[in-house]
Amino acid sequence: MRKGDLLLEFDRDLALENGYQDTVIVFYTQPRKIVKTSEVETGKTVKHGEEVVSVEFREAIKNSEKTMGLQAE
Repeated sequence: MRKGDLLLEFDRDLALENGYQDTVIVFYTQPRKIVKTSEVETGKTVKHGEEVVSVEFREAIKNSEKTMGLQAE
């Protein structure tokens, strides 16, 4: 995964019309590689391009940046 990669698409209005919430759950598949994360603000609506959370990794992978900001798409 790289910064800006599309993770999923969904029809928000259709989901809300059918009683589903548009809550996003954040989870990390390799938590031992993470040094620090910023806090995720609850109850906030984010727009395309806004940073949602910042993640600092133990080691850089292939000379990429150690910190990666996950953004709303």
